[in-house]
This record gives sequence, C-alpha cells and structure tokens, in this order.
Amino acid sequence: MSRFSVVVPAYNEEKTIEKVVRDILAVPEVHRCLVVDNNSSDKTSQVVEGLLPEFGTRLELVRCAEQGKGHAFKAGVARCIDDEFVGLIDADDTYPAQAFSNLLAAARRDRLDMVVGNRFEFGGYQRSNKRPGHIAGNQAISRFVRFISGVEVQDALSGLRVFSRRFLETFQNRADGFQLETEFSVHCGKTGLRYRELPIEFLDRPADNPSKLNTLRDGYRILKFAIFNSALSLTSRLGFMFGLCSVLVGGALGVRVIWEYLSQGRVTAIALAVAAALFLIVGAQFVLFSGVDSRLRRIERALLK
Repeated sequence: MSRFSVVVPAYNEEKTIEKVVRDILAVPEVHRCLVVDNNSSDKTSQVVEGLLPEFGTRLELVRCAEQGKGHAFKAGVARCIDDEFVGLIDADDTYPAQAFSNLLAAARRDRLDMVVGNRFEFGGYQRSNKRPGHIAGNQAISRFVRFISGVEVQDALSGLRVFSRRFLETFQNRADGFQLETEFSVHCGKTGLRYRELPIEFLDRPADNPSKLNTLRDGYRILKFAIFNSALSLTSRLGFMFGLCSVLVGGALGVRVIWEYLSQGRVTAIALAVAAALFLIVGAQFVLFSGVDSRLRRIERALLK
C-alpha cells in the first residue's frame, strides 16, 4: 500500500484541466489522478474523458452531485482506500504539480500526516493576486485559523497538500465548500497529527479563468466554520465565545463615543465610554487566555503521548 494518488476537485475548469492532469501524471511518484467533476456546466468532463484513452487506469473521472469542494474531496478520497498517501490540488493551474515530489518525500521520510504547500514563501501569491483586500484577507484568516486550531501553518487556505492514510481515516470532512482547508488544520489541532509546511511556487492565474472564491462571502463562511468547529477545549471555547461577544458589544458601544468625539471634539457620554472600554478589555483578555489555555492543554497531551 505504497501508492500515491491525487484528487482534483473541478468546477467549470475546461480551460485548465487538461494541463493540470498532464502535469500531475508527469510526476513520477503519482500512481493515479482522480478528477472530481462537481456539477460543471462547461466541458470539464468531456475534456477529461478525451484524455482517458491516453492515460488509461492512471486517470479516473469521478462525478459528484453534491455541490462544494468538501463534497468533491470526500468523493475522490473514497476511491483511494488502497493508497498510502493522497494529494489534493486545485484544478485552476495555479499550483505546480511537480511540488508533490517534495511534499510526498517529506511525508514519507518524517512520517508526517499532512504536508502543506505555502504560497507566501516565494512571493508568488502576492505577485499574481490583483484583487484588493484578498491577500490581506487570506493572511488574516490564516492567522485566525492558526489561533483557533493551534496548527502553525502560515498558508492555512492552501489548495496543495499531501495526506497520510492515518489522516484520512480519522478525518470527518464536515465542510462542504471552501471551509475544507480550515477543517484540515482543525483536525490536526484536535488529534495531534504530525504536519509540516513547505514553500512552493504559485503560478499566475489565466486571465480568462477568474477565481471562484468570493473574498467576503467565503471569508465569512470560513471564519464561521473555524469558530464553531475549533480545536479549542470546551472551557476555552466558551471563554472565546464570551470574549468575542464582549468585544463586539464594546465595539458597538464605542462607535457612538468615537463619533461624538470626531464630530464635537469632546465626549459627554463618559459612562458609555467607560463601559465600552471595559467590554473591549475584558473581551480581549478572554479571547487571549482561551487561546493560551487551549494551546497549553494540547502541549500537555502531546507530552503525555
């Protein structure tokens, strides 16, 4: 059971899927490539079907009726039960398939359960991404996911990964969409599985193939999933939720105070200002202490193993 297969969730990727498949199957360690067509309305499936005679059993087309990257990943992994390691890569031709060699070698050599390709290390992601706020949002979400999961991965939303059989057998796959990468980190944080992050190049996105990720909508879904499925302990989670609510209340109260100061040059609602400050300070402390408490608990569990 030393095989390595790669799962490629694909939704309307007719312009890039052929190159992605060829690049993956050109990697010597890859035994099989599984393209999971997630209800594409274009010719993604037809393009893959046209490649089947050339690659034979090394290429498989899987159809997934349930919409979302999480469902597509689950459908692909279900057909990899005999593989020691399974890779994941997006179908938009922005990730270098040849990076699988380094990620897989590290996983095998050091017995890692998840190896993540870091797009930030070489600056490729920053150079190729032109959408305003997208880079900052990605980095902010990555920091939040690190805090909530305890998994020190700089690029928490990376779409290039390698997983061990042990990871896949314990992974529950609750996420249906782009929250999937967040769930990977949360799973490592909860189970104490071994992980590592390695730098990779990030390729320029084709001009006629824009990203399907919506910065605000999907960012909100990812944050929501991270909060309600975090790797924090129960007491830490309760403390975090209390702290977050306190910060939100303090911020809401502080808006009026700030507006009054900016418009009149003075603050008359002293009691409101004090209340806002107290809510913000107490909330920030609860959030911080919750993260520290959960991190210490995970360190303790790791030492006792």
